[in-house]
Amino acid sequence: MVVNNPESWHTLGTLADVYLSVGLKSEAIKKFNEILELNPENDWAKERLAEIIEN
Repeated sequence: MVVNNPESWHTLGTLADVYLSVGLKSEAIKKFNEILELNPENDWAKERLAEIIEN
């Protein structure tokens, strides 16, 4: 998925959620930051990132 769509925020978000589900919080944070680099106005990524940082 990521190989075919490296700049897809949806693909990066899915990967970030997978990282979270297996306990790789720092990797998930990196992916959410990548989403925000692609689209700084992505509210979903902002919210998910804030949730991760708060916990």
